[in-house]
Amino acid sequence: MDMDFIPVLYKEPDFESFWQKTREQSDAQPLSPAFEPYPFHDGIADIQRIYYSGFDGGRIEGLLLRPVSPKKATPALLFTHGYGKCVEAVTYYLKWVLAGFTVLALNMRVEIPMRNEDTPTHRVPKGIMVRGTESPETYMYRYVYTDMYRAIQLLRTIDGVDPDRIGIWGASQGAAVAIAAAALDGNIAFLSLLYPFMTNIKNAVERGSDGPYQEFWRYFRLYDPQLKTMPALVQMLSYFDTMHFAEKLRCPVLLGAGLKDTCCIPQNTVGFYNLLSCPKQLELYHTHGHEDIPAFEDLSYLFCVDKAFK
Repeated sequence: MDMDFIPVLYKEPDFESFWQKTREQSDAQPLSPAFEPYPFHDGIADIQRIYYSGFDGGRIEGLLLRPVSPKKATPALLFTHGYGKCVEAVTYYLKWVLAGFTVLALNMRVEIPMRNEDTPTHRVPKGIMVRGTESPETYMYRYVYTDMYRAIQLLRTIDGVDPDRIGIWGASQGAAVAIAAAALDGNIAFLSLLYPFMTNIKNAVERGSDGPYQEFWRYFRLYDPQLKTMPALVQMLSYFDTMHFAEKLRCPVLLGAGLKDTCCIPQNTVGFYNLLSCPKQLELYHTHGHEDIPAFEDLSYLFCVDKAFK
C-alpha cells in the first residue's frame, strides 16, 4: 500500500457556500431538548434519555450519561454509530463516564424511527445511500451530518459540560459523520476515528466497494445498467465526501484502519490521513477488516483521556 497516497479531490466550487447555508439554516432552528429519567444502578452514573430537534424536522433520540456529582465541569464525548447500528448498551459507555466524561450517544435518523410527526419526507429506515440523490439539498446525509453538528451545539448547553473539551468517537459511518460535524463546528477538541466511511466516495463507488456502497450498484443494475447517471451521482456525492472536510479539521485526530477492510478500503483512509494538516496519528491493523478492533479501542481510550484531561 502506498503510504504517501494523496487522493484527487473533486470538490464542487460551491461546496463551502452549500455547507455555510446549511449551517445557517440549522442555527436558526431551535434545539428544543427534552430529558427523561433512565433507571439504572444508583450511584454509578446519572443517565437520562435525551431528545432534540433534528435538522429541518424530526426528533433525534439517545442517551446522556454523566458522572455523579462531579466537582467541576467535565469533558464530553459524542458517540456516532455505524451504518445499520444504533446506540450501544449503557454498560458500553460506563468506562468513559468513570474516566470523567459526560457521554452523549445518539441514534441517527437513518436507523431509528423519528419521535414525532414532524419528519422530513427524506427520512427512510434503510437503504439510505440512494435516497434523496436528486440534489445535495435532498440527500439523506445532509440531514445526518447536520443532525450531529446540532448535537455538538446541544452538548454545549448541558450543565456541567466544559464547552472547550468536546470530542467525538466514531467508526465507519460514525467516523464520516464525526468528521463532517467537527468541520462544520470548528471547535471540537479531538477526534477518534476508525475506518471512516464516505471517504473518497467516487473511488469507492466506481470500484464497487463492499457494504452500503453496493446499494448504488443495485440501483444501477435495476435502473441504469449503462451507468448514464454515474457522473451526476458522483458530482452530488462530492458534497458529502469526508476528504473535502479534511482541511477544516484543526484538532488532534486518531485514525485507525484494518488492512483487510473491503468496505472502507485502507488506501482511502491513508489518503484522508495525508490530507490532514492537524496533529494526527494513524494506526493500521494487518489482521482486521471492517469490524471491531480491540487494540484500537484501548488506544482510543488512552488518546481521548489524554486529550481531554491533559
